[in-house]
Amino acid sequence: MHHTDPHLSTAKRQQRTHALNTTLSQAALERRLAAAETTRLELETLLRERDTTIERLEADRRWLAEREQEEREEKERLSKERGEEKVSGKSCRLHFPLAHLTRRYRLCR
Repeated sequence: MHHTDPHLSTAKRQQRTHALNTTLSQAALERRLAAAETTRLELETLLRERDTTIERLEADRRWLAEREQEEREEKERLSKERGEEKVSGKSCRLHFPLAHLTRRYRLCR
């Protein structure tokens, strides 16, 4: 019968246990690495989406600011034109003969 040395048997068992633990630890680390890589890719996608949204909002803001500026300029132009019409209208009325104003008044009654 062949007897093995108990110390040798214990050493081999410990070696196998250590190898198994090393393999399990490596597998756990690989799973963690894969999960971290997935998370990184998801975060990069979210970051790109956020940047795209910011660019779109900034473009919308610029477009809106341009429309508002155009509207202000148009209002100023119209206001200036109306002011000139009022001034020229008043000056024209001042030059109307009194008879014309009297006739106009009677028509309005």
